[in-house]
Amino acid sequence: MIYKKLSCGLLIFLIFVFFGGLFGNKKPLIKAEEDNLPICYQQNDPRWGSHMNGGGSIASSACGLLSVTNSINYLTGNFINPIELADYAYSIHAYNIPEGGGTWRDLFYHRLQDFEEKYGFKVVKSSIYADVTDKRLREHLMTGGVSICHVYGHFIAVVAYDNINDLYLVYDSAASSSRNTYPRGTWLTPKQLSEGKMDIDWFCLISKTREHESKLYGYENKSNGRCELSLVKAINDPENFVVSGYVKSDHPMKKYYYSMGRIDSFEKEIFDTKYELSFVKNIEEGYDGFTGVLKPAGLTKGTYYFFIYGVDEENHYTNVAQIEVIFTNDDYPVLEENNVETTINKDMQKNTALNIGNYDLSKITILEVVTAKKDINLNLQTSDVLNKGFIANKIINKDKMNELDSIIFDVNELNYFGPVYLFNKAEDVRIEKVIVYGKSHYSYYTNPNENTHTELLGLKDNKPVYIEHNHNLLNDKLNPKCLDEGYDRTWCSDCGFYTKNLVLEAPGHQCEEYSYNDEGHYHLCDVCLEEYDHASHSVEIKSNAKRHYKYCTICGYEFDFEVHHFNETTGICS
Repeated sequence: MIYKKLSCGLLIFLIFVFFGGLFGNKKPLIKAEEDNLPICYQQNDPRWGSHMNGGGSIASSACGLLSVTNSINYLTGNFINPIELADYAYSIHAYNIPEGGGTWRDLFYHRLQDFEEKYGFKVVKSSIYADVTDKRLREHLMTGGVSICHVYGHFIAVVAYDNINDLYLVYDSAASSSRNTYPRGTWLTPKQLSEGKMDIDWFCLISKTREHESKLYGYENKSNGRCELSLVKAINDPENFVVSGYVKSDHPMKKYYYSMGRIDSFEKEIFDTKYELSFVKNIEEGYDGFTGVLKPAGLTKGTYYFFIYGVDEENHYTNVAQIEVIFTNDDYPVLEENNVETTINKDMQKNTALNIGNYDLSKITILEVVTAKKDINLNLQTSDVLNKGFIANKIINKDKMNELDSIIFDVNELNYFGPVYLFNKAEDVRIEKVIVYGKSHYSYYTNPNENTHTELLGLKDNKPVYIEHNHNLLNDKLNPKCLDEGYDRTWCSDCGFYTKNLVLEAPGHQCEEYSYNDEGHYHLCDVCLEEYDHASHSVEIKSNAKRHYKYCTICGYEFDFEVHHFNETTGICS
């Protein structure tokens, strides 16, 4: 009997294994890892964020376009300049048109043939109205494709599915804590992609049409086959910029180039200037490659981006690398992101907490709080309760500047994303602003009473190192937004300090008709897509021959339809 049970169990096990192998999950498993993910480009990137088409900028209204850049970069390793996409979409009346801002999905995604041919992809399904649980989306991602999805008032790229942990990889070009996204690839659950601002209701599907493998000697590639790296180099040492590599492809490269743009000057005509690299026959394994120096004449201290790519006989592009190079003439460790300044202007009483915003501290080296008094005793915390979620005490009490005092917190080793609080343990104080510094670009202080700014070179012996410069003054115009005034200004192109010459009034939101749902009605601005004037419905009961329903006398919305239930005696609907 025991023998029979064992034999039966073994037979069942073998059948399970055999048929499981035949009919089980044949698609590859994708493990949710973040270390080797390609870059997630952001709309407000200074290289293109201020580029205008129609009534909006890339920063304010190009999520549908940056989702193309992010999805194709993830899929193929090829970079599509958002400025090029914006100019094209505007030219075909599919972006920032008079009828409304942003990307018009039904006019844009099925008209990317020129980009498809050049960059090696194809939009295989241009419009599917379905949610994140739709098996077409999941199966497409598991077979190596990517997608662009629409959520509430926004487009995102969803580029992979982890079927072990049931997670989707999201690239959000306007990363926000309100959408649970970071400015890099973010793994989210189906539940997170089915509610609130991240409820997917539409998607299009994109596949790769060309296979290739890129190689840049001395550096490892990302998961998309392209190398992405950041270097800090001395401006007078061109030998540091020698690069070489190749592309393995069934379409052999005929030439290799690089293009470049400074972080604050990335217009299309600059980016499209090509510098040819030396062609090397049979550099490795029968493939032709390149070598050269990334250093055109005339570069000055600052941050530049270089894109290395090959071109085949049919003018198809294959990116090899994106290299961020920070040119400096000193040996201080420099910081990674430009300083981000947030105005607070709030008073804090003793033993009170103040939420200063949501921050990704893993990307920040130091956080500076500018106050109106010296020697203030503040904690930096992740909680509004004293000593709960404690992050750091102040590490430096800098000399007075702009008649204010700066308190600097060292957050270089912290890995935290979410709300950050100040806790005031001493006397009352006014918090003027908060400045955060990332981990490798230049940042500046400014003095509005003089024509100078003070540059933060970096940290030496755990203390900031500064140097004073004259302002590099320019004149330009900042157009007003819906609720934000614009102005003509004189500003420093190095540090960003400016003075307003002529204030331009904010025009206010623009919306002629109500938007509505069962809960109430509101206005949705045609320009910035912000909701405002939320109100409950003013309900009347209306009916026709078959049904009765609720009707809002303000917005005209009809809802809660029900079939009449007639009383057999009176003939009246109950």
